[in-house]
Amino acid sequence: MDYLDILLSKEYSYNCKITNQFNTTITISKAGVESRLRNWVNYLKKYDITYSVKTDEQINHLRDFFNTTSGSYYGFKFFDYTDGIINLKNAYTKYIGKNYLRIYRKVGFPISYNGKMEQLERKIDAWHENDITIDDFTKSELIEKIDYNLGRIYIKPTKTIEVTIKDNKIVTNIDELKNDNTGLIYINDKEYKIINFENDGITFFSDTKMNGTYTVKQYSADNIPKLSSNKEIEFYHIVRFESDNFDITINDFNINTTTLTLVELKTED
Repeated sequence: MDYLDILLSKEYSYNCKITNQFNTTITISKAGVESRLRNWVNYLKKYDITYSVKTDEQINHLRDFFNTTSGSYYGFKFFDYTDGIINLKNAYTKYIGKNYLRIYRKVGFPISYNGKMEQLERKIDAWHENDITIDDFTKSELIEKIDYNLGRIYIKPTKTIEVTIKDNKIVTNIDELKNDNTGLIYINDKEYKIINFENDGITFFSDTKMNGTYTVKQYSADNIPKLSSNKEIEFYHIVRFESDNFDITINDFNINTTTLTLVELKTED
């Protein structure tokens, strides 16, 4: 997903209409019985910022911003006053199964479904550069770097070794690598899906045949750093303009815009 590391001015976060939206397909039989298919597990937000625009200067600024994002092509960051501040004691980290963590928070009420308790959770997509640091985590020595713009906390590998690969199969030093249940392995810093752990080697999937000596890194979910900080931070939603059109109307020397809507983007884990 392409989005720019820019934050739309908070002045447009005032007086905006905020909508939480799900996507459900409802089919009704001739007998009137409904069947419902939940297309989205999580909600996405929509922001109507039309009434946040009060002056000609704001219209010109928004038009320049719109041109910078190529209309609806690029996403950008937006601050939501109703859902943009969290105390880190109410957030938690989750290992994504790659080489980084994401920060999550609970939303909605816990419910009992199919015999177990469930509660909707949402990840924090981005925050200010200085709001979350390595010092805000336990076992901070395991953290390699933090990408605040992508909302990722990269962790250090638990194992880095040289191996020999024959036809997409690791055939040396296999005892140094363990089946850590992530199903992933990193070869020359590129991620590959493990097909099988065997006595004579570890087979992985690749579009091309790999042979030779490579550097393998492995990450573990056993000892992930957790948030230890107790402070409030701002976080941002990733949105884009809903339309590729930016309309301006001039009446009696007054400049007005038609509806200006932002839609939230679903970012990858």
